[in-house]
Amino acid sequence: MKKSQWAWIALLAVGVVGWWIARGAKTLSPELKTVQLDQRVKGSDAVVPLINPNAPKMAIVLDDWGYNINNLPALNKMDVPMTLSILPHLRFSTQISNSLAGKKYEIILHMPMEAHNHTIRAEEKTIYTSMSDEEIRETLKGATASIPNLKGISNHMGSQATEDPRVMKIVMEELQKGKLYFLDSLVTSQSVAEEVSKQVGISFAKRSVFLDNHLDAEYIKGQLLKTAEKAKRNGSAIGIGHDRAVTLKVIQEVAPKLQEEGIQFVYVSQLTRRE
Repeated sequence: MKKSQWAWIALLAVGVVGWWIARGAKTLSPELKTVQLDQRVKGSDAVVPLINPNAPKMAIVLDDWGYNINNLPALNKMDVPMTLSILPHLRFSTQISNSLAGKKYEIILHMPMEAHNHTIRAEEKTIYTSMSDEEIRETLKGATASIPNLKGISNHMGSQATEDPRVMKIVMEELQKGKLYFLDSLVTSQSVAEEVSKQVGISFAKRSVFLDNHLDAEYIKGQLLKTAEKAKRNGSAIGIGHDRAVTLKVIQEVAPKLQEEGIQFVYVSQLTRRE
C-alpha cells in the first residue's frame, strides 16, 4: 500500500475517533449538568426573593410529616413557599426530606419533647427533662441525622421541656453547632425558648397562629386570614398547621387571594431573629 493511502487511512481513523468522542460528550453532558444542578438546588440555603422588602411577610409551617406520603401529590401541586416540619425516625421521614429538597419547601426537624400531659403517647426518642445532658445531646443528634437538608428545628409537643432552662440550653447549644434555628411552637405561655436562644446566640422564631386545631375548612380559612392580619399589623407572622389534606386544600385556595392583597409568603428562616 502506498504511503499516501496510509496517510488517508490514518486521517480517516483520527476523524472517526474524534467524532466518537464528541458524540459521547454530547450524550453525557446532560447527565453531568443534572448532577451539578442537583448539587446546587439540594442545599438548604434557598430563600424566597423579596418582591417588596416592605410587604407583610407570612410563613406557613406544616407539622407532623413522616407517618405517610399520602399528601405529597397535593403538596407538589402547590406553588406556595412553605416550611415543612418532619418528625424523626418515622418510616417516611428521610424519604420525604430527600424528595422535597430543592423544591419550594424549607425542611426543619419536628423534635419530640416532653409534654406536661403524660397520658398522650410520646414519639420514639423524645427529649425528657429527666434525661442527663449527654442523653439530651445524643437524642437530638440522632434526630437531626435522620432528616437531611435541615435549616432548623421546632418542638413537637414539649410544654414541659420548653419550660426547662437546662434542657433548652443544651438544645440551643447543639443547634448553634449546626447553625440551625429554633422555631418555638409555643405550646405553653411559660416557654423559656426565646430567652435561652438570646443567651446562646442562635436564630429564633415563634408561632403566631395555629391553623388547624379544628378540621374544618372554614375554620382553617379564618385562621389563615387571622395570620395574614397579624402579618399586616406586625410586618410578619407564622402560622402552623399540619400534614392534612383539608389544610393543604384551604391553603391552595386562600394563598393566591392573600398574595393579591400584598402578602408575601416566605420561609421561617427569613423571619428568624438573633439578639
